[in-house]
Amino acid sequence: MADVYGTTQTFDDAKDKLYNLLGLLKTAMSSGYDPTFSYLYNCHTPGKIELNAVTIEFEGATKAVIGGGSAPVMAYQMEFSIRVHTGYVGGFNDNVVNTQLLNSIDNYLSAHLDLGDAYWISKDAEFSGNESFEATVGAQMTIYVIKQIDHIQS
Repeated sequence: MADVYGTTQTFDDAKDKLYNLLGLLKTAMSSGYDPTFSYLYNCHTPGKIELNAVTIEFEGATKAVIGGGSAPVMAYQMEFSIRVHTGYVGGFNDNVVNTQLLNSIDNYLSAHLDLGDAYWISKDAEFSGNESFEATVGAQMTIYVIKQIDHIQS
């Protein structure tokens, strides 16, 4: 049985592509960078979280008309939050480490905007530091992934 109606799992595919890209960053930063992160999770509440960690979560999506002229097309703009977790609630919170990790993630994503298969990262990103999450503290960024929908807007 199919997981979703239709032929594509657009939201899951976008999340998987971001997760895999962040996995490549984790490997690239494993030597020669400080701070770095050692753990990557595909949701913000994995149960037990090890530090330093990065988590990713799908937040929502909107449809928008892109392009112009005689054949504008519809696209999804999917919102994802990416969190860096560097301490536990009640523990030491190093805002410098938080911002450096967020900056590294932003730099890497900016250099890899094309996720393949007509998915791409929008250059718009929002950042917030010194965040307190359920069990950890860290920082967060919100990014947008765009995916053209196969049908044409009439």
